[in-house]
Amino acid sequence: MNSLLIVDDEIEILQWLKDLFSYECDRELDVYTASSGRKAIELLNHMRFDVVLTDIKMPGMDGIKLYRHIRENWPMARVVFLTGYRDHETLYEIVKNREVRYVLKNEGDALILKTVTDAFKELEQTIREKNRQLQQARIVEKAIYWLQKERVEQILYRTLDKEPSQQMLDEVEIPIQADYPVLMFTARVGKKDNQNGQSFRIHAQVGEYIKEYMPPSLRVFYTFPDSDTLLLLIQPRILDEYTDWRKNFSIAKGALEYIQNGCEEQLRLILSFAVFREPAGMDRLAERYWECRGGLIRMGENEIPVILDMEEVEKWGRPSIDSRNIISKIPILSGFLEQRRKEEFYELLKNMTVPLLGVRSKNDTAALEVYFNISMMFLKYINIHQLNERLSFHIALYKLTRTDEHKDWTEAVQYLFDLSDALFLVLGSEEEDRTDLAMKRIESYIHTHIDSDLTLNRLAEVGGFNASYLSRVFKQTHACNLSEYITQERIKKARKYLSDTDLKILKVAEQVGYYSAHSFTRAFKTCTGLSPAEYRSRYRRTEI
Repeated sequence: MNSLLIVDDEIEILQWLKDLFSYECDRELDVYTASSGRKAIELLNHMRFDVVLTDIKMPGMDGIKLYRHIRENWPMARVVFLTGYRDHETLYEIVKNREVRYVLKNEGDALILKTVTDAFKELEQTIREKNRQLQQARIVEKAIYWLQKERVEQILYRTLDKEPSQQMLDEVEIPIQADYPVLMFTARVGKKDNQNGQSFRIHAQVGEYIKEYMPPSLRVFYTFPDSDTLLLLIQPRILDEYTDWRKNFSIAKGALEYIQNGCEEQLRLILSFAVFREPAGMDRLAERYWECRGGLIRMGENEIPVILDMEEVEKWGRPSIDSRNIISKIPILSGFLEQRRKEEFYELLKNMTVPLLGVRSKNDTAALEVYFNISMMFLKYINIHQLNERLSFHIALYKLTRTDEHKDWTEAVQYLFDLSDALFLVLGSEEEDRTDLAMKRIESYIHTHIDSDLTLNRLAEVGGFNASYLSRVFKQTHACNLSEYITQERIKKARKYLSDTDLKILKVAEQVGYYSAHSFTRAFKTCTGLSPAEYRSRYRRTEI
């Protein structure tokens, strides 16, 4: 819904203009009025207005001063001047600014409506254009990044129907030769001092250090499978049977140390790497990645950058996962589910279950402990909220406590995510039920406060929505605008008063929220085709 602020020091003109835009405009508008420039500023400080229709000649802050204040503080708002004077000096001041419109008060309702409507259209066009430009800029910057990330995740989570091919890599511009082995480096990205920052920006900054320090003799690809995990794939640019992989590993490892130092000193980031000295084919990429992730998790958090040699870890034997650390996060995971914070829930569940993917034995006690603790969290939530019956239509719940129903830990983890999908689907349908209840509260409030000033913001507070969402949802559920619904209910109540009581017409107008006989008559005639007096004369009950 668009918002319009009308500013004029003459009360009669304010009422005329409010009626005009409330009942004659083909747009759904939330209309507010102010009787001076200062009062307009007070409203602007508390609400967003799309268009301001203002008189020019006003005592105190005139329209020109108000306009300058709006341009300085709310540059997206459009201003339309309404004046009764053909003052050439004033008009010259206005037309110098191309985005400003003006109309004379005596030019008629139709022209005034058109001028303000054109201002709304211009604003919408400007917003669309700005959004298009921003979207294009983001697409150029992020499109390839996210396509590459998605393809790598398909490889790591083994969701491809076949082994990665050169065509699959070329499609998303991953500069790696699929038919040759590759060196893989996996890093945990830790933040010093718990500083905050957007993941994409941090990833871009780390990427700049990789580009700076990796030598041109190496073909390098990097991505972030998770917000705190970096994956580096490296091949020499010249690949043949004489390629010295140990030499290339040493060159790359030396560059890693420069990258670690730069990120620590300049970005306050700790990059801890897990590496394999020997290259591997693309068919072993997922296996190696999860082994590196498991090694970094078992190593724990570090206050200084380290490089973990996975061949050395293999010599010590493969320790189990850190179940205690993972289980300690379950209360946070449960809190995200209770608050229905879907994105945070999925991100944490992913981080908690990644270590399971590196476990080979289904009888690993630490992995079993993690799985069953997460399962119990799900079961508790399902039972408390009585979701068992509704969920059973979407997923087999018995598998939640039966690890033998999963062929490996990858399948078990996928089941937990499938269950999460089903949960949020069911919770989404409950959200629709709550929306219906909120709509009923709003309807009830309208009926019991029909004589009040029923603004969009007040009704949004009653329903627990923001104003824009309420306007959109109300139209979807009622097949009419909110303002149209309010007018219909007011006129319905007014018809009953006129036919069943002997209240004076002005009193009837007040009882249904109109404080001007002119406004009431205009609205009543628009809805019924009759004036209030004509309606009473035709339909008044004789027994009164």
